[in-house]
Amino acid sequence: MQKVTTFGDEVTISAMATAAAYTKNRDEIKALTESAMDYAAFSGKDLNTAVMEVSKSIFSSTNLLNRQGIAFEGAVGTAARFENAIDAIAEKTGANGVVIDSVTC
Repeated sequence: MQKVTTFGDEVTISAMATAAAYTKNRDEIKALTESAMDYAAFSGKDLNTAVMEVSKSIFSSTNLLNRQGIAFEGAVGTAARFENAIDAIAEKTGANGVVIDSVTC
């Protein structure tokens, strides 16, 4: 993983564990972590802070990403909100297209 991104394996695993506190769906954990990596690079925040902000914004009514100009819609807990958030992050950050496949959720 370290050869693909600027984030170390330990930091990535920790971020995925944080994401798992919000969802148990492995595909969502992976997508959320990848989006958080793009968001961290865009905002200058560390990965753990980024994954926490992305998770809270998707899975609660607190949209911390609004402060960075990332807006999306959808009812809390719905697949539509999740997809809208991931798409909005990619659009705003210019998504680096980070793909996690070497770390098992």
